[in-house]
Amino acid sequence: MPSSKANPLTASRACNRSGATGPPPNSAITPPDAHEAQIATRACPDVRGLLPGNQVLFLPARRPQAGLSPEPDRVGALPHACDAGFFAERPCRRKLSARKVLSLIGKWFMNRTACTLAVGLLVIPILGVAALTTPEAKAQMSPSCGVPLALDDGWPIDTPEALGFDRSRLCGLADRLREADDVHSVVVARHGRLVFERYFAGYDEPWGYDDKRYEFDATMKHDMRSVSKSIVSLLTGIAIDRRLIDGVDAPALPFFPEMASTAGEGWAGVRLGDLLTMSSGISWDENRAWTDPKNDEPYLGSEADPIRYVFSKPIVTTPGTRWNYNGGGVDLLGTILARQSGQSLDAFARDALFAPLGITDFEWQTYRNGKVSAAAGLRLRPRDATKIGQLVLNKGVWQGASIVPADWIEQSVVPRFQALGYFGGLFFYGRFWWLGRTLSGGQEVPWISAMGLGGQRIFIVPTLDLVVTSTSGLYTDPRQGTAALDMLGVIIAAVRE
Repeated sequence: MPSSKANPLTASRACNRSGATGPPPNSAITPPDAHEAQIATRACPDVRGLLPGNQVLFLPARRPQAGLSPEPDRVGALPHACDAGFFAERPCRRKLSARKVLSLIGKWFMNRTACTLAVGLLVIPILGVAALTTPEAKAQMSPSCGVPLALDDGWPIDTPEALGFDRSRLCGLADRLREADDVHSVVVARHGRLVFERYFAGYDEPWGYDDKRYEFDATMKHDMRSVSKSIVSLLTGIAIDRRLIDGVDAPALPFFPEMASTAGEGWAGVRLGDLLTMSSGISWDENRAWTDPKNDEPYLGSEADPIRYVFSKPIVTTPGTRWNYNGGGVDLLGTILARQSGQSLDAFARDALFAPLGITDFEWQTYRNGKVSAAAGLRLRPRDATKIGQLVLNKGVWQGASIVPADWIEQSVVPRFQALGYFGGLFFYGRFWWLGRTLSGGQEVPWISAMGLGGQRIFIVPTLDLVVTSTSGLYTDPRQGTAALDMLGVIIAAVRE
C-alpha cells in the first residue's frame, strides 16, 4: 500500500530472543520492584518467573548443552520453557487455579535455594500492577504458545480450547513466525476474547522515529500506514450519525468554498461517497516509486497547501464509475471531519472512537507541512488495532456500547469495486475497507480487512467470529501482499469449531 514514508529496506531478522539496538519508541521506565526482580532473576539463572495474567509459574532453566551457558538470553525469553523441569509432561501454559499455584510455589520454596525465595518475594508485588510498562511486558511474554498478557486494557483472555482452536496448530504458528522475515506482531481474538499474541524483533521505519531494529512488545505502538483510511471510514460514519455531515451523497466541494476557483470542471459532481470508495475520478497516481515526480502522494506532505494540490487535479472519469487508489481523497475527508467537528482529526478520533474503545496510547502523525496525514499517519498498539477489528465484527458495538452505527458498518463492507492494480486485482473494495477470501479445507472463507504498507493488517472473519492483526516491516518487499495472507490461512485452519 502506498505510504508517506517508504525508504529502501535493508532487512535483517532475528527472533524474540535478540536484543534491541536502542530504546524503542514509547518505551517506559521500569518501576523499581520490576527492575529488582529482573536483576534477581539474572542473578539466579536456575529459576525463571513468567507472569501470564495473574498467575506465577516458576520454571527451572533447561540443563545447558555442552559449551552453552544456562543463562537465558534475556528476561522472559527462555526458549521452550514448557520442556523444562517439572512442567516437562504438562501442557504448555496450562491454566492453574490460585490454590494450585500456591501449592506449586510452596513445594518449590521447600526445595530451592534462598535465592529462589528472594525472586518469588520480589515478583509478588508486580502482580498488583494494572497496566504493564515495556520492560514488564517483555518479562511476562510467553515464549511458547503466544499466551496473551493481561494488561487491564479491556481485553478478556481465554485458552485456545475454550475458543474452539486446535491448540497444536495454533501453537505451531509461533514457531512458523520465528522463521518469518520482519514480522513484528500477531494478535488473534475469537468470540471477543484474546487467544494468541506474539511479538518479534525486527527492522522498522516508524514515522517520526529512527529507521533501525526494534524489539517489539505489547506496549509499543506501530505504524499502521493505510489502515488509517479504514479508521477515517469509521469516523465518517460517526460524523454522519451526529449530523455533522448530511451523508455520503453530499458533494465535496461545498466544504471548501475557498477552492471554488481552483477546482476544475467535474469537481461539482464528486460526492463524499465517491471519495470513500476511491472512485472520485481524480487524475491521481501513487502506484509509483516514492521518488518519481509523477507520484502524487508525496505532494500531500511537501505542498504548503495539500488540499489545494488535490483540488488542482482534473477530474478525468465520471465520479462513481472507476476505482483508483487515491490518498488525496482521504485527506479531503479528514479535513472535512476536522472542520465539521471543530477539532483536529486526531482529537475527533480520540473523543469519538478511541476513548470509547479504551484506546489511550496512539499517535496520528503529520506531514512536514504540519497537516495531519489522514491517509497513512496512524500509529496504534496491535492489541488496540485488534479492538478496531472487533468493533467492526460487532457491527459498531464494544462491550455493550454502540460507537459506530451498525448500518454504517454494514454499508462500508459491501463490495463496491474490483480493486484493479493492487494485489493482482483479487480483492473487492468497500468504503475504505478491503474484501477478500481464503480457501481453507475446501471452503471459501470471506474476510474484511484494513491494509497498510509494509504488511500492516486487520483481518475480520465474520463467519468464524475471528479477528487477526499483524504488523511487519516489509515496506518495499513484494511479500507484504502474501505473508499476512499465509498467516491468516494458518490461523483459519486452526479453528476446529
